Amino acid sequence: MSHDEMDWRTRRKILKGIGLAGIAGLAGCSSNGSGGESGSGGGSTASESSGGSTESGGTSTASGDGMSGESYFGVEGPFADSIQGLTWSGWDVPSVTGRFQNQTDLSVSTDFIGSDLQGFQNIQGGGDYQFIVPDTVWVQRLGEAGLAQPIDEDLFSEELSNMPEGVRNHRSMFYDDTRYGIPPRWGISGLIYNKDQVSAEEVRSWSVLWDDKYADRYEIFSLPLWAGPKVALYLIEEGEISIDGDVTAEKVYGLPEEDMAKVEDAAAELLSNARLLPASANEANRPLINETVYLFDGFLFNYAQLKTVEAGLGTDKFRFQPNPGLGGLFWVEGMTMTTQAETEEQQNTTNAFFKWAASKEGQANIAWTELRKSPPANDAAREFLTENQIETLQLDSLDDIIANSIDYYPIEEDKWVETWERARQKASS
Repeated sequence: MSHDEMDWRTRRKILKGIGLAGIAGLAGCSSNGSGGESGSGGGSTASESSGGSTESGGTSTASGDGMSGESYFGVEGPFADSIQGLTWSGWDVPSVTGRFQNQTDLSVSTDFIGSDLQGFQNIQGGGDYQFIVPDTVWVQRLGEAGLAQPIDEDLFSEELSNMPEGVRNHRSMFYDDTRYGIPPRWGISGLIYNKDQVSAEEVRSWSVLWDDKYADRYEIFSLPLWAGPKVALYLIEEGEISIDGDVTAEKVYGLPEEDMAKVEDAAAELLSNARLLPASANEANRPLINETVYLFDGFLFNYAQLKTVEAGLGTDKFRFQPNPGLGGLFWVEGMTMTTQAETEEQQNTTNAFFKWAASKEGQANIAWTELRKSPPANDAAREFLTENQIETLQLDSLDDIIANSIDYYPIEEDKWVETWERARQKASS
C-alpha cells in the first residue's frame, strides 16, 4: 500500500453543519414483527450450497479461515472470519446474514441504528464497524468526511447494470464524482387507504388529507424532511406555490422564506386534524385495522406489513396509492464500506458480502425479510419473488413512480425542522 493510500485511509475530516437534521431519519419508521411470506421469495431461491458454484457466482475452496486461494462471489481472498455493520431493520435475519454465512462460512453481524446521524457519529467516533447501510445523503456525507472507502464499480458492474437509473446512480451514492455506495433497496411514500371508506379518485391528490370529512381520520409520520416537502407538493399542486419548470428536490427543499410560511400554515392545519403521529409501522397499522382512521400517509413497507404480517386481520380492504398528485419522495439506501475495514481481509469479506447482497438472490432475500419488505435495487431479483410479492412491492410500476417523484435529498435541513416544529406548536395551541 502506498503512502498516499495510507494517508487516505487514516484521514478523518469532521463533517460540519449537520445541525438538527439527524431527527429526520426516515427508516426509523421501519416495521417490526415477523411472519408473512418467507424472506427467500416464498421458497424459490438460488443455491444455498457453500461449496462449488452457486447461482450468485461464488466458489468456495476453504471455510473463511483467512487463507488465500478462496473466492466468494468473484472476490478473491484472503478473508476475515467476521465483519460487523450498522444497518436499519431487516438485515440481521437468517434470510440475509444467515444465508450469506451458510454459503461462505464468513460471519456478518449487524447492529441497528436509530438514525442516520447516530450511525454517522458512531463511525466518526471510531466504532468497529466495517460497513454501514444508511439512507441517501448520508452515504455522501460519509464520503465527504473521509469515513468511507470508494466502491470498485468494475467489481459490481453486473449488479449495477440491473438497477434502475434513478437508483443505481442516485447522487447520494457519490461524493466528488467517486462512488461510495451500492444501493441494496429503496422505497416510496404514498397513501394507504381503506377502500370501503375512501375512494380511489380521492387519493389521487394529497389534498384528501386536508378534506374536512377526514379530519381525525388520517395518520402521518412526524418527519420534517419527509412530511414537510409533501405539504409543499400539495401547495404547488393547488397553485399556492409557484415553481418555474420541473419540480425537483432542489426547488422543493430550497423554497424561499415566503413559501415556507405557506408550508408552515398548511402543515399546522394538517397536524391539527391528524389522528396519530406514529413512531413505528405497528403503531400506525393498528388504528387502520380497527377503522379509527381511514388514511395513512406512510411508506410502501407499511403497506406490505398490512398485506402480509397482518393479513389475517381483515386487511384486504386496504390499498396503496403511490405518490399522489405531483408525486412524493423516494429513498435509496447505500451499502458503504467504512475506513474501519482496515485490513485486506476485512475489505475482501465486506466486498464479498456486498456482492452477495447486490446479487439477484441476495436482493430477493433483502427485499422480503421477516422484519422489512421494500423493493430490491437489482431488478433481476424478480426471478426469486412470488407474484404476490411483486404486486405488493409495486415492481411493475416503479419506473413510472420514480418519474413522478422527487428524490429524498434534503438541503437546508434546519429550515424544514424549525418550520415543522412551529407548525406543530400552532396545531396544538
